[in-house]
Amino acid sequence: MENKYRDLHELPVTLRVGDLMPILGIGRNTAYELIRSGQIRSVRSGSRPDHQHRWY
Repeated sequence: MENKYRDLHELPVTLRVGDLMPILGIGRNTAYELIRSGQIRSVRSGSRPDHQHRWY
Protein backbone atom coordinates (compact mmCIF):
# COMPACT_ATOMS: atom_id res chain seq x y z
CA MET A 1 0.00 0.00 0.00
CA GLU A 2 1.11 3.51 -0.73
CA ASN A 3 1.08 6.33 1.81
CA LYS A 4 -1.09 9.05 0.25
CA TYR A 5 -0.48 11.55 3.06
CA ARG A 6 2.63 13.72 2.87
CA ASP A 7 2.20 15.64 6.12
CA LEU A 8 0.74 14.96 9.56
CA HIS A 9 -1.70 17.85 9.07
CA GLU A 10 -3.21 16.09 6.02
CA LEU A 11 -4.36 13.11 8.08
CA PRO A 12 -8.10 12.77 8.68
CA VAL A 13 -9.46 12.34 12.22
CA THR A 14 -9.99 8.61 11.62
CA LEU A 15 -8.07 6.18 9.43
CA ARG A 16 -8.92 2.86 7.82
CA VAL A 17 -6.64 -0.15 8.10
CA GLY A 18 -5.42 0.43 4.54
CA ASP A 19 -4.45 4.02 5.37
CA LEU A 20 -2.81 3.16 8.68
CA MET A 21 -0.54 0.40 7.41
CA PRO A 22 1.80 2.46 5.17
CA ILE A 23 1.89 5.35 7.64
CA LEU A 24 3.22 3.07 10.38
CA GLY A 25 5.08 0.75 8.00
CA ILE A 26 3.23 -2.34 9.28
CA GLY A 27 1.12 -5.11 7.78
CA ARG A 28 -2.57 -5.82 8.27
CA ASN A 29 -2.01 -8.53 10.92
CA THR A 30 0.16 -6.22 12.98
CA ALA A 31 -2.39 -3.41 12.70
CA TYR A 32 -5.15 -5.65 14.05
CA GLU A 33 -2.87 -6.99 16.79
CA LEU A 34 -2.19 -3.40 17.93
CA ILE A 35 -5.95 -2.87 18.08
CA ARG A 36 -6.54 -6.06 20.07
CA SER A 37 -3.79 -5.16 22.53
CA GLY A 38 -5.19 -1.67 23.08
CA GLN A 39 -2.08 0.12 21.79
CA ILE A 40 -4.20 1.78 19.08
CA ARG A 41 -7.75 2.89 19.84
CA SER A 42 -10.49 2.08 17.37
CA VAL A 43 -14.20 2.28 16.73
CA ARG A 44 -16.16 -0.10 14.54
CA SER A 45 -17.79 1.26 11.42
CA GLY A 46 -19.65 -0.62 8.71
CA SER A 47 -20.65 -4.23 8.31
CA ARG A 48 -17.73 -5.75 6.39
CA PRO A 49 -15.15 -7.41 8.69
CA ASP A 50 -12.21 -5.87 6.80
CA HIS A 51 -13.65 -2.33 7.05
CA GLN A 52 -14.90 -2.23 10.62
CA HIS A 53 -12.07 -0.51 12.48
CA ARG A 54 -11.34 3.20 12.37
CA TRP A 55 -8.33 4.53 14.29
CA TYR A 56 -8.34 7.85 16.08
